[in-house]
Amino acid sequence: MVDGVYENPSSELTLTPDPSDPAAQGIRLRLRVLTREDRSAVVQGLSGSLGGQILGGDL
Repeated sequence: MVDGVYENPSSELTLTPDPSDPAAQGIRLRLRVLTREDRSAVVQGLSGSLGGQILGGDL
């Protein structure tokens, strides 16, 4: 599931797994994404947890 707030030209997105998928439990990601004029997107920041590891930083 993806939820977020779009603020031209950047977005804050939260990615969470489907609760019915046991293999995906423990995945929580938050992304800061820049949308370019050509409609492509670039991830600028990442934070969250994946498989018990804490992730974070600007890209």
